[in-house]
Amino acid sequence: MKKGVVYLDYNATTPLHPAVIKVIQDSSKLFGNPSSLHASGRLAKAAIEDARATIAAFLGTAREHVIFTSSGSEANNQVIKSILFDSLLRKVPAHIITSSIEHSSIREAVSHVEKMGVDVTVVGCDASGAVHPADIQNALQPHTRLVSIQMANNEIGTIQPISEISKLLKGKSVLFHTDAVQAAGKIPINVETLGVDFLTISAHKLYGPKGMGALYVRNDETLLPLLSGASHERKLRAGTESVQAIIGFAKAVALLDSIHNYSDLRSHFISEVKKACPDVVVHTPLDRSISNTLSLGFPGVDGHALTINLDLEGIAVSTGSACSVGSIEPSPVLEAMGIPSHINKGTIRISFGRGSTEADCLAFVSALKTCLPRCKQ
Repeated sequence: MKKGVVYLDYNATTPLHPAVIKVIQDSSKLFGNPSSLHASGRLAKAAIEDARATIAAFLGTAREHVIFTSSGSEANNQVIKSILFDSLLRKVPAHIITSSIEHSSIREAVSHVEKMGVDVTVVGCDASGAVHPADIQNALQPHTRLVSIQMANNEIGTIQPISEISKLLKGKSVLFHTDAVQAAGKIPINVETLGVDFLTISAHKLYGPKGMGALYVRNDETLLPLLSGASHERKLRAGTESVQAIIGFAKAVALLDSIHNYSDLRSHFISEVKKACPDVVVHTPLDRSISNTLSLGFPGVDGHALTINLDLEGIAVSTGSACSVGSIEPSPVLEAMGIPSHINKGTIRISFGRGSTEADCLAFVSALKTCLPRCKQ
């Protein structure tokens, strides 16, 4: 029987920081509609703009370049589908370049617009999960309108060469988007240094509230709204703003005063796991990944069964992306890396966060020894 939960799934979501809970509770008095002209509305509007300035500073930009969305997935969809809308409105062809290891919100959105007539090129990755800028260069076409490459992979943690890709796009009429949901708070982000036109982040990956995301937009004229209805968010995102969630988001970002390095803890995990299971495969490239992420493959093991059995022992991990829970298909990310099926299907993801300790490692390894024999295919 489990004595308590050892949480090792911070890439799926993070717990609310106590200070975030408090600021959300304290902000409950701001009940006015931010679009209203009376005092209650103005107070709510002022709070939103203060929060927007905090998040903009975190991204290295001014607040007029940030819009709020309901999630990272919504922000990603807006960027991708904006290319479709523009193509239909102007009756011109459009082409999008993305990679084979993107988050499902990008993969599915790209698949949708492709069915609607947008040309799509999906570039591959190498064995470490890295996208090569040369492949982007070779995929460019006269009607390419957008390149969308994630900043850090949600399953294996690989950091992509975003600045290098932006340099090769410089001077071309091609917009550049990066999904930085997993990177934010784990590596430094500055939109000017990165040279991107759009960048996505999400509050619940940063110890903030669920149901809240943000999109950096370099130029409003390059983005069309996904939702119609009113003039909220500079006419780019209709819907009354979630004041308390936005305030909580800003507080979570303000608490990110330094980047915590989990490399030593990760190395300790790898060392101990190898003692318990010598044939374990480490998918995460340790020299070019966010330090809190560790993807481990156990040959001949059912990864879903292992995840469930670990949960019964009080250990919370994931089989990969949280958005693919319930799927028994191999991970598309690991497939793109060339990982054989018998290892792919036996892969779990461990991700660290505030509070993760070496004691968690000992608890995980102890549970792993118990669970592995049950989960052999």
